[in-house]
Amino acid sequence: MQTIYARRAKSKSDLDRLGPDPLESPGTTPKIPNILLFNYQVNLLRVGATELPEHRKNIIKTIALHPGASVLFHDDAACRLAIVRVHSEELASMFDRESRGMYKSDLCRYAMLYEHGGYYFDNDLDLIQDVRKVIATAACPETAVKAPVGCTCSAHSGTIFGQAVSAPATCGNHVKGNPTWAQRQFCFVESSCTGSWHSADLAQQVVSCGCPAVTFASAIEKSMSWIKNQKDENLFQAFMAATPGHPVVKAALDRTHKHYLNLHIEGHMPFSNPDPENGHLGPEMAGAAAREWLGVEALQIGFMPHKGSAETAYFFQERGDKHVLASLNMDLSSHTGKGCCCQIAVGDNHTAIAWSRFVGAGIACLHPGP
Repeated sequence: MQTIYARRAKSKSDLDRLGPDPLESPGTTPKIPNILLFNYQVNLLRVGATELPEHRKNIIKTIALHPGASVLFHDDAACRLAIVRVHSEELASMFDRESRGMYKSDLCRYAMLYEHGGYYFDNDLDLIQDVRKVIATAACPETAVKAPVGCTCSAHSGTIFGQAVSAPATCGNHVKGNPTWAQRQFCFVESSCTGSWHSADLAQQVVSCGCPAVTFASAIEKSMSWIKNQKDENLFQAFMAATPGHPVVKAALDRTHKHYLNLHIEGHMPFSNPDPENGHLGPEMAGAAAREWLGVEALQIGFMPHKGSAETAYFFQERGDKHVLASLNMDLSSHTGKGCCCQIAVGDNHTAIAWSRFVGAGIACLHPGP
């Protein structure tokens, strides 16, 4: 049963009742909580709300695609309180002085994710399927067989999750030759062994031969030619999911705080610069935070392991190439409008989860007309 929180959970017991994501595999910890997060200057889900009716309808569709999830919607007042709780009064005052709504939303989503964890969606993201299922299926395919301690994979050479592997590789208490992350994945996907995986010795490896623990997920931003400072490794954070207190979310908060401090020192008031050539603040901050946590220079579609732990990140990407969209079974004729971004999908290499905006969301994707 879905519960709509107008501002925030009233107590810790409220959050405890939300429970873990039922789609995650048993024994995989930590878990992204089964909560859908939204924000706007006013609560679009409150009883009698009349603002942005098409956005409200789109949010309700997103909720319907994620049965069993609870919903948390923050207005500006709730956002400010959350920023104070997870970071500082100083950053909250910067939130107050920020003039651009999308940058205020960036700060709010970080605070919501850091405090509660869950799955954040922009109000105009046009979801087409349950994101939880896509990530869970990628993490643990139905054909996967978890390898027990000491299991040796059958001989094979090829790729798995886009990474080259060469078997046999031995999983278990005695890992020979320090098999790569991809080889360990191969062990549980291709092995004919059966049983439950429960080796403490592999806890310090990147990920065990069991299902990877996805603790952070988002999408890689598509480069726009008119934005000078934009890079493919920035995040399209219209979708972002994380466990509570995740380091990427904390780093995004800290980086944004530092950015505002520098603007204040340089005398730039208000903080926002409406010139799009300056790039997008949120995608840059979140992208840099994700790359730092993963220890990489660039992000890639699919799984990316966090070195030194069993946690992984999962990334989709904005996809605008018509051949790619066709391969993801995206019907362009069903999503036609005016603007830069009507026919940009968000997906991995196998499926799409959303269109980047619903038709009629705004200037980036207007309703078709004369």
